[in-house]
Amino acid sequence: MIVSIAENGLQDKICQQIDMGLLQEVIPPSLIEELLETYQMWEQRERKTNMVAIVYWLMALHLYPTLSQRRVYGKMVSGQRTIRDDVAEQIPARSALSYRRTQLGSEILQEIFAHCAGPKATVQTPGAFWKGMRLLAIDGTVESVADTADNREAFRYSSDDELSHSPFPQARLLLLVECGTHLICDVEISSCRQAEARGARLLLERWTLEQSLILWDSGFHSSCAIFQVRASGGHVLGCLKSNILLKACDYLLDGSYLTYIYQDHHSGERMLVRVITYTFTDPRIPGAGEKVYRLVTTLLDPFLYPAKEVAVLYHERWHVEVVIDETRTHLRLSARTLRSLTPEGVIQEIYALLLAHLVVRTLMLQAAEQAQISPTQISFTETIRIMDESLIPLSLVSAPRRFHMIEGLIDEIGQQRLPKQRVRIAARVVKRVRSRYERKKPEHLHPPPLELDLSFHHIIALLDKDSRRPILLN
Repeated sequence: MIVSIAENGLQDKICQQIDMGLLQEVIPPSLIEELLETYQMWEQRERKTNMVAIVYWLMALHLYPTLSQRRVYGKMVSGQRTIRDDVAEQIPARSALSYRRTQLGSEILQEIFAHCAGPKATVQTPGAFWKGMRLLAIDGTVESVADTADNREAFRYSSDDELSHSPFPQARLLLLVECGTHLICDVEISSCRQAEARGARLLLERWTLEQSLILWDSGFHSSCAIFQVRASGGHVLGCLKSNILLKACDYLLDGSYLTYIYQDHHSGERMLVRVITYTFTDPRIPGAGEKVYRLVTTLLDPFLYPAKEVAVLYHERWHVEVVIDETRTHLRLSARTLRSLTPEGVIQEIYALLLAHLVVRTLMLQAAEQAQISPTQISFTETIRIMDESLIPLSLVSAPRRFHMIEGLIDEIGQQRLPKQRVRIAARVVKRVRSRYERKKPEHLHPPPLELDLSFHHIIALLDKDSRRPILLN
């Protein structure tokens, strides 16, 4: 049997022959070329590399976070070694890669992300919708950046106290995530000093949220944000602090109550919202029976939206925590700072990170749809491994064979199943000395495992607002 190899123009430069395998199936070269043409960002002289190659290289830096910059570029052109002898000398020097990065800037990466990002789940996607509403979650994280004068001025330390501020300047990322697919739909990047609630309002301004349910934690609670979501057609389910929205105007049969929020500090337009109070009953969970959780939602009807179902649903917010782990732990190795020494480079690097995550998660969604399972059942790290192993073969085969190979690879991704996920419970404790949370103790290090068939329905009890006693429902 004769295996045909893709024809390559050996007189062409290596950078013109780069094939990024599955990555370019999600973000095709034609899209990058179109945007480069629109913004007139083509290089004046190609030399050893060009702008298309640099865009892919920036994304690949996060798929291979343990490799140096030049080794990542070498990975991209490794398939050419089978037919060319000049590959090693065609890998640009580190200074040349930095020069191209500066030339490119961050605008192209932002445009690619804006073009490709967004919710992609359908009504057939398991866990993506609840009672006809698309589940979206908002959460934030901070990324340490290189400690240079420019980065300190743009992103700043966590505080001005020289004894207790963060070791490095930090950029704050606010993420809007589709729960059912783990796709990052949008991001707001700012200094770490900008409040999360303000960043969330800026993020929500850009979106039409019709038939969506937004989940957020207590740090994002804001009457203005709730009004903003409702004005765009969406609904809210968020956590509350213990001292907020305590005055009830009406009690409902399931133990929840109605109260009013105001657009401007107890004045101006008002809106009726619903507050649900619950606790955990399983003694293996820290604070079970003692710690009280309070939710606020714009879903007012207790018959259409029973309180316990809503309380269980809130824990879908954990999906955004998993996404942050995917980006920080697997794609970026969070123990390190970002590479870039300038604010423009930091923005460019963050968008490249988000694009790398988008590519992996899009491939996982395609595989899940083909296998008719939830995208959250597929292994993130195994998908990256398949992308890596297929990089060289895909660069060598002919077009017809490539098409069939990609179909097979998507099917293989769909076979990389995760074990059934247990109920996710984590105590609000940290190891750091200076923190508003309780210090981490031995009982927090290795909590007893919960049964695989346990759900939040089994361990949540609704509480009466005044007596804080469990409500017995028929």
